[in-house]
Amino acid sequence: MTMGYLIDHTLIEALFDQTHENHEQTLSLIYFLDQKQLYITFSELIKVMNFCKEYDNETKKEMFRLITEITKVLNIYENEIFKKILGIYVRFNGKFDFSDCINIYYMNYRKFWNFVSFDDRYDKVDKVKRIYNVKNGEIIKKQ
Repeated sequence: MTMGYLIDHTLIEALFDQTHENHEQTLSLIYFLDQKQLYITFSELIKVMNFCKEYDNETKKEMFRLITEITKVLNIYENEIFKKILGIYVRFNGKFDFSDCINIYYMNYRKFWNFVSFDDRYDKVDKVKRIYNVKNGEIIKKQ
């Protein structure tokens, strides 16, 4: 299975929002992630779409282009997958919302331990290496 990087909606939001506290970090991360296989879950994609509703059409088009050209979208179609995600949701007892549990499911299922996100709650998830910055050409991970 190809190593991939699962991305969180916060990465795309910080990229397009120049006032976002993580905007500069995101620019470094995007440079690092160039030519890497990136994935985004369908639920994270929905969060991006909700985030961008206030932007003008040109910005929306650029967001959509970025997403469709550099990422593969992961979806949940099967009832068995849904049940597994629901089990993860129950196990974390409210620490993560359901869409976050979809991310956790795909990290386990596809062995994507590299997760690009500014959300430090993922630091508590076994095996996950949250990538949140690049310094001197090296990625910074929380393990």
